[in-house]
Amino acid sequence: MITRRIEIATAQPSHLWLKGLAARPMSPIARELRKIVAEEILLDKNDSNFPTKLIDAWQKYGFAVVRDSSIDRAVFSNAYGVNRRFFSNQIEYKEQLGHPSATNCSGYIPPGEEISVSGRGDGKVQKNIFEMVHSSSNPKDNTIINDNLGREFNSSSNRLVDLLYERGLELAHDIAIGLHEKGFLTPSGGRLPDDYFTKLIECTNRNRSDLNLLRQTHCNAQATDSTNFDGCSQAHTDLNFFTVLPAATKEGLQIWYENEERPEDSGWVQLDAPPGAYVVNLADMAEILTGGYLRSTPHRVVSPIGEDRYSIVFFVGLQRDANLQENKLKHPSMQATSSFETEALARMPGLELTADTFTNLRCMDIGIIPEKIGKEKLGFIPLSEMKLG
Repeated sequence: MITRRIEIATAQPSHLWLKGLAARPMSPIARELRKIVAEEILLDKNDSNFPTKLIDAWQKYGFAVVRDSSIDRAVFSNAYGVNRRFFSNQIEYKEQLGHPSATNCSGYIPPGEEISVSGRGDGKVQKNIFEMVHSSSNPKDNTIINDNLGREFNSSSNRLVDLLYERGLELAHDIAIGLHEKGFLTPSGGRLPDDYFTKLIECTNRNRSDLNLLRQTHCNAQATDSTNFDGCSQAHTDLNFFTVLPAATKEGLQIWYENEERPEDSGWVQLDAPPGAYVVNLADMAEILTGGYLRSTPHRVVSPIGEDRYSIVFFVGLQRDANLQENKLKHPSMQATSSFETEALARMPGLELTADTFTNLRCMDIGIIPEKIGKEKLGFIPLSEMKLG
């Protein structure tokens, strides 16, 4: 039987651990695994056992692919049509949306500026030409380009934010049900309520900035296949609670697979999502809240062959003041701590580990928040000053 395990408990800081994985090749049995994974993680949202199957898929792979008949597939196909027209414009046009900063998550990120956590320490940005637009779930944060295409792009983005935010709340409800069935309890040892995570996600005051964020991306095609990794996105884990990704226009998403029984079979594996389905993957905060039971799986996106790739990503986050330690679940037969929690606490001495501080720490690692500000104003220890070993 093939099993999967990601060894998070390591002496290496997460960025070095990710860089090590980034250098590893595809699994020797990647083609066989691709078929197995595709069958095991394809779920039906209408299945009465969906919550349990979702947790099972996440516990094994960190990813699930969901068929959901309640979503009109035209919403995504129409959005990709708008995105193709929007991204075909000159950079000067797109830069009218502004640039994400320490105080505003929304805006345009041009080619050559995106840096993944795995890329820190050597000064390298994403290898391939890769651009994106961030839209905050707080409309006040978003700038509108005031022409027909700009208004159409903004309207499409708002529809996606509303749809995927609501889908995120539904999935959070399913997560709580599935974890309750696996024996998880509240931090005080009580029954885990179905709305445990929706209350941590939902922002009752929508004028307040939250951590739910839409990312729309464009990745240039490469002309021919290559044995070397040429990526839209380097190896990374997501920092939020979980992520919803409608099927992209081209394949390219790969997940890290580790076989504890046959380590020689470990490596990168292609993940497939049928048109109209969406991918849901765990992120670091979910790992922290479950003490490592659910693992935040490293993943990357390779450049497509012959045709540009467009994708839609919605990061589902917790309320900024949600305390990750105080809200960590209990389990009668398991007591563990994620290394994401251990590392974060070591790098923010004297501070509480909230969704806000954890996000800001990672934003410093990828360059959105300058190290000087992170160190002097926020009290974080930069990666460059971490003592290894």
